[in-house]
Amino acid sequence: MKSLRHASLVIAVLAALPLAAAEPTVQPEIVVTASRRAETVDQTLATVSVISRADIEQSQAPDLLELLRLQVGIDIARTGGSGQSTSLFLRGTNSNHTLVLIDGVRVSSTLSGAFDFAHLPVAEIERIEIVRGPRAAFWGSEAIGGVIQIFTRRPQPWSARVGAGSHDTYRADSSAAWQNAAGMIGFSVGRSQSHGISAQNADGFSFDPDRDGYRNNHLGLQAETTLGTQALTLNLLRTSARVDFDQGQSSVNDTTVGLALSGDLGRHWSHRLAIGSARDELETAVFFSRFKSRRETVDWQQQWTIDAQSALDFGLNYVSEHGRDIDTFSARDNVAATRHNTGIYGGYRHALGSHDLQLALRQDHNSEFGGASSLQAAWGWQLADPLRLTASYGEGFRAPNLNEQFSPGFGGLFIGNPALDPERSHSAELGLRWQFRAQQSLEAHAYRTRIHDLISFSGGQNFQAENIARARIDGYELEHSWRSGALATRTSLSLTHAENAQSGNDLLRRPRRKLTQTLDYAGAGGWSVGAETFVSSGRDDFAARLPGYGLINLRGAMALNDRWRLEARLDNLFDRRYELASGFNSTDRSLFVAIVASGKP
Repeated sequence: MKSLRHASLVIAVLAALPLAAAEPTVQPEIVVTASRRAETVDQTLATVSVISRADIEQSQAPDLLELLRLQVGIDIARTGGSGQSTSLFLRGTNSNHTLVLIDGVRVSSTLSGAFDFAHLPVAEIERIEIVRGPRAAFWGSEAIGGVIQIFTRRPQPWSARVGAGSHDTYRADSSAAWQNAAGMIGFSVGRSQSHGISAQNADGFSFDPDRDGYRNNHLGLQAETTLGTQALTLNLLRTSARVDFDQGQSSVNDTTVGLALSGDLGRHWSHRLAIGSARDELETAVFFSRFKSRRETVDWQQQWTIDAQSALDFGLNYVSEHGRDIDTFSARDNVAATRHNTGIYGGYRHALGSHDLQLALRQDHNSEFGGASSLQAAWGWQLADPLRLTASYGEGFRAPNLNEQFSPGFGGLFIGNPALDPERSHSAELGLRWQFRAQQSLEAHAYRTRIHDLISFSGGQNFQAENIARARIDGYELEHSWRSGALATRTSLSLTHAENAQSGNDLLRRPRRKLTQTLDYAGAGGWSVGAETFVSSGRDDFAARLPGYGLINLRGAMALNDRWRLEARLDNLFDRRYELASGFNSTDRSLFVAIVASGKP
């Protein structure tokens, strides 16, 4: 409870500040990920961040790593330059403790349990909703650290972007859409390639000073129409990548498809029926390995608005997962397994004067490990028009992945265990949001998470997987945003203490302190300039201690006319050498210049 006592002190200090001249937020963002229903950011009792398409275009971020690393509570690790394996740690939890959705479809690998963010191009993203804190009561497995939902980009009437930069990097993408009274259909397509940098340095286990390149082709398709009171939507995203590394080359193919029917079924009753499919394949010829993962899902959500103060949500979810680990040399399966999961959940929201209450409960049944229940409870108190206090408690769990359950291991070591239980967690959080004016806000959060039954390959003489490890995580987050005319700035501070509860050692690749700031100025005539500052403390890695580092990135844009725009971004201004993983390089100073066109056909 030490974290919550500290949070209470912070909140008391902030609450004592003057509240004069405060105004409510103008047109707050709508989010759907926190409680699976549309609500504004100032209504939700969850801790949420939103990255809009306007934010993405303003940042000119080359990939998701640069886009997400600036977010409070998120830490990133990557084993080399563009396209190399990328892991994300949300609020200090493991990389497979974050549920990742694309248009509502689960996309993590059924074999590893994690999602590799390296191959999803920012050109295909419309917006990202980040919910920090457990959401298992609404979403089920994996949502221990939180949920990241990525919405694919809605095609424009027409648009195109072409650019080139350092390390022989080239990118091109375009989109087009047609719309009439019957509905809309649109597509987006693109390609990026880079000769890259050497993935490893002299400290790497297989260092080769050659350049490790990357190539990515991507295709998106969206369609929608109406059937009476119902909306029918289709989303498809396909990426195909080739990644060079110091020992060889990997090919990666990911496909996500979602079909949804939603609308009103009565005056106070609405629903959403969604069918999803996620498939990924990773082949590395030099290791004679091919991993194939497939997941099909069916979700049926029901929303009942009882009155202006109360609402009820409930739903059903079915998931079928299949994974194969193939030895391409012998043409045999190391792992070939299928399992199913059925979940049912219900949530209730009630407003009583200046107070808001939310309760949610979910029950899952898995064909391999049995049942798991999850509880969520939250309370909000509007202390004054500009000031809101929130408190929440949430439980989470992670189902063992197929490798942990069924892998034969390597030479009889590190083998799976079909009798594994799911990993489980419980978290508590206090938060304060203060809207100084329509142009300025401050948020402070403190949280405590405890995870038990963590899976570790440490059992017996053959190091079989077992539920033995535990983790404790305490953290604080502070965010401030300010806008005045053409000038805007956003600052965030993350303090995270994530440790192994048995050894007391810090969890790997998670810094205790992270500070970020963005500063942007939009001038008259369509030009703009901006800067990003990123500072991270040191962190532990396998048999190494990675030092802290700081980065400054610059960007600028100039409108040539009402359809054409010139952009430029300079990353790592001072050419700082740093590592996100021991023995692996990170990109040095890099410049990228692009020309962008958009408008009506």
